[in-house]
Amino acid sequence: MVTDVMRPAKLVFCGTPRFAVPTVAALLAAGHEIALAVTQPDRPVGRSRQLVAPPVKQAALAAGLPVTQPEKIRNNLEFRAQLESIAPDAIVVVAYGRIIPPWMLALPRLGCINLHASLLPKYRGAAPIQWAVAMGETVTGNTTMLLEEGLDTGPILLQQEVAIGPEQTAADLFDVLAQQGAPLVVETLAGLVEGSIQPKPQDHTRATLAPLLDREDGRMDFAAHTATELRNRWRGFQPWPGAFTALDGKKLIVHRMEVAAVPGAPRWARYALRTVACWWRARRAPGWNSRSCSWKARSACRQRISCVECNSAPARGWAEGDGCCHSSAQSCLCGPDGRRARFIAFR
Repeated sequence: MVTDVMRPAKLVFCGTPRFAVPTVAALLAAGHEIALAVTQPDRPVGRSRQLVAPPVKQAALAAGLPVTQPEKIRNNLEFRAQLESIAPDAIVVVAYGRIIPPWMLALPRLGCINLHASLLPKYRGAAPIQWAVAMGETVTGNTTMLLEEGLDTGPILLQQEVAIGPEQTAADLFDVLAQQGAPLVVETLAGLVEGSIQPKPQDHTRATLAPLLDREDGRMDFAAHTATELRNRWRGFQPWPGAFTALDGKKLIVHRMEVAAVPGAPRWARYALRTVACWWRARRAPGWNSRSCSWKARSACRQRISCVECNSAPARGWAEGDGCCHSSAQSCLCGPDGRRARFIAFR
């Protein structure tokens, strides 16, 4: 429940992406004054490289708010003078994408309030939503905290839990956390104005990191991850960098996947990663060809399993007739003793 604010606060809002827009709307709806919206500069987008304004700029201009877009803020004397002349009660920071310098942290009397999309101290960093999903978490949430010079290390003000559904991707969760986080910021600001919220230090021994994503994070490593882990990473890395691998020198992008039981497989290898694309060539499944293999070709292409590494002998539990041929680099990855097998099978 959002607490009624005793009196409006004069704010400076710092934010850039769509995730921050609901908080702008919530603060205005609560009667607060946003004296200045600070966002990153317009960036070129697409093949045309046309400059596009950040979502926060678009929302601020639509609401009639003044906007500034400094390229740098740490040693920007003009920007510093502008904020000092406003003398805000608080600076609200939501996914701004810039490190807040010490002079800015010390400026407002209520401090710099940050909305972070995780249950701190877990998942500190630039990509908390993506990594929470990629690591298979079933619960995440939002945290409001007072910013300090460390990376997401400031004292906690309020927190809320949000469940992660088994089919939810990071893209799905972005909108949920953005919408639920907005009233949390309003409630936090009200508590600070009233003096009813006491900042609580984080337990730094429980901290985990959520670093900025890299394209290589989307590469599927069948030797390092189980099928369930690979699927979680695919869910977490939507819409970018997604999930991809390679076969015969060609990049294969996975658009959908699920973990499924493999009929007839040994007990120690009960799960397989099944995708909508078939990676087997014609010689692997007689009766079909690479052009026609699809979901409809189940009778021809179904769970052809081969072994990559089993010490030059079939893995324990497999017979020669099961197809252990030591040749396929994209199907069955098993340890030397055959007990920790990871399968990738296609239908």
